[in-house]
This record gives sequence, structure tokens and C-alpha cells, in this order.
Amino acid sequence: DMNRIACADLDGQMHDLLIAHLQNDDFFDVPKHPTARLAVTGSRAITGAGAGAPNLEVTGELTLRGQTHPLDFLVASGLTPEGRPAAQATFSIDRTRWGVLYGSGKFFHRLAGHLVNDHIDFDLRILTR
Repeated sequence: DMNRIACADLDGQMHDLLIAHLQNDDFFDVPKHPTARLAVTGSRAITGAGAGAPNLEVTGELTLRGQTHPLDFLVASGLTPEGRPAAQATFSIDRTRWGVLYGSGKFFHRLAGHLVNDHIDFDLRILTR
């Protein structure tokens, strides 16, 4: 739900301005594309992975702004102390692949203080019930 975008680094008016900007057509165009979707299409066990290290290679498709592109990332999976399956991953995407071009140095020159990093970091945690 792209309407639930939040920023943990800012409060008050600055938070609200940033979120409004991320939700407008400069970035994610939330009125036209209210959801993002990560679909897992496959996985492969990583043999010999140590405890706590990534032990799955996951393939999938990420849909942002109405565009879908393939994505591969590593996942650490296992069981919680209660025996519930759980997984977590950290990965980065280049937002320009999904048409999010605002402030990108790849597409615009002389941006100075308006340059925006092309990479978006994701922290994914899955806990089953």
C-alpha cells in the first residue's frame, strides 16, 4: 500500500512534505499506482550457508509505478524459537529501472543540491503465523 509510505528520520512538517513528494508523480505517482508488489517466482537453497547467513537465493518480480522487472536477492531463513518459519533480506534496487527519474544524475545534469540517489534500500522481514 503506497499510501502508507512513512519516514522514520523526520517528524512534523518536513516528514509530511517528503511523503507528499514521494507520493506525487515525481516519484511513485501513488494516485495512479497505489500498490507496489513483490512476487516471489522461485528460490534456490545456498548449500553450506552458516547460521544467520543468507541460505536462499530468491528470484521474483517487483512492480512499482505500474512497471514490473525481475529481481534477485539473498534471504536468511529459518525457524523462530517458537518453531515458526521466518525470513529476512536486505536488498537495493535502482529506481530508474521502474521509471522513477526525479533528481537522477543519469538523466539530468547540473542538479547540484537536487541530486537524489538512484538506489532504494529494502529491508524485508517475513514471519508466518
